[in-house]
Amino acid sequence: SQLWLLIQILIGFPAAFMMFLIVIALLHGLRRREQKILELSRRDGLTGVWNRRYLIERLEHEIAVSRRSLKPLSLIILDLDHFKRINDQHGHATGDQVLVQAAKTLQGSIRDIDHLGRYGGEEFVILLPFCDSETAVMIAERCRQQVAAIDIRIDGHHIPVTASFGVTTLPPGEYASGDLLTHSADLGLYRAKAEGRNRVACVPIDGTGLITPH
Repeated sequence: SQLWLLIQILIGFPAAFMMFLIVIALLHGLRRREQKILELSRRDGLTGVWNRRYLIERLEHEIAVSRRSLKPLSLIILDLDHFKRINDQHGHATGDQVLVQAAKTLQGSIRDIDHLGRYGGEEFVILLPFCDSETAVMIAERCRQQVAAIDIRIDGHHIPVTASFGVTTLPPGEYASGDLLTHSADLGLYRAKAEGRNRVACVPIDGTGLITPH
């Protein structure tokens, strides 16, 4: 009986260990699949950058981090100029190409810790953690220049692409809702458009501010 027990152990242990490894591998695969599905649910289907829903969640998180760390948080909202004209004159396929190229260009113009997302239509949002107003304006200006340098040609004709930028900053240690930050950046965007587009306007949370003309 002892020999039989030993044989069962020698046979059963490797089988049980192998089954344990299989279960671990299956659970790991399921976890990776869930993470991939979650990642895709946070991404814009066309451009691959973050979508509006995730940006709103991320903004609230970054506001909390900013308040705890006593570091500033900046927000940029930008809108591609005369995008409807591009769609009307060249078709939606070309419009999609412009959006994809703009997202790629913006992603390459920001810091690794920044978050770029498509807020809707031709509007994009950039969250800049630990970023003061002066640095945020510099990043916005770099983005503006890079977008203006996009070279898209249809039938040999160059399609000009520019964008207007609104910037706002949450000072270190202070609190403001995501809606208030978004509203302030929107004010900057409206001012940039009113002054002729293709420029950066910085508006503090109190609603005052200056525009940098180009």
